[in-house]
Amino acid sequence: MTKNIFINQKLPHDSAIKHVAGLAKYTDDIIEPYGTLHGAIGWSKEAHALIKKIDLKEVYKSEGVISVVASKDIPGRNDVGPVFDGDPIFPKSKVEYYGQPLFAVAATTTEFARKAVLKAKIIYKKLKPIVTINEALKKKKFVLKGRKIKRGNPLKKIKKAKNYLKNSFSLGSQEHFYLEGQIAFVIPQEDNDFKVYSSTQHPSETQQIIAKMLNQKNNSINVEVRRVGGGFGGKETQSFIFAAICTLLSKKTK
Repeated sequence: MTKNIFINQKLPHDSAIKHVAGLAKYTDDIIEPYGTLHGAIGWSKEAHALIKKIDLKEVYKSEGVISVVASKDIPGRNDVGPVFDGDPIFPKSKVEYYGQPLFAVAATTTEFARKAVLKAKIIYKKLKPIVTINEALKKKKFVLKGRKIKRGNPLKKIKKAKNYLKNSFSLGSQEHFYLEGQIAFVIPQEDNDFKVYSSTQHPSETQQIIAKMLNQKNNSINVEVRRVGGGFGGKETQSFIFAAICTLLSKKTK
């Protein structure tokens, strides 16, 4: 007979013992097939700038490098925005944040890949960034077109109140802390299919975004998540770009 489980009864996490004992297997613990390549991303060193030139000649020549990918290598949609466009995998003409991916390499070791991306020569035309909310409001610069939902006249009602307070406050940003950071591991399959291991909260959307990037059917991409390693929403959408870049490298080196 099945034991009754009540709503407010405390239950252990399915993997609790593995977590505290250090036995839980994450994406980085998957046994790599012979010949697995390792990727590294070339990041933007500017927060807001036009891209005048990207010279990757020395990157291609770097020891251990097998392949290099950039925006020109994407056959389909160059965007990982799940709802709205505006989050390119590799920007073509403009960078919008420090550390934005510009290209990626696949090499025989992680060390070779990381050394190779440092050899890129990139020429920027710096633009003045907007770094505060007040400045963005003043210049009417918004990430997305605004949407206003209004019922009645709340400001008028507030001013008619016997007492009301008026002031402002600001909150600093926060960083997520994961047991396993953003990571992806891709194994090419038959018929141009790909098996993608991703530390993501949203495997089905990861599948759709990769399929659109490659201009392939959704069922050609199989996304598997063993454990997320901590999410908090940061792996809801931010994991997409790493899975996409890893798959693109896999396709080019297949």
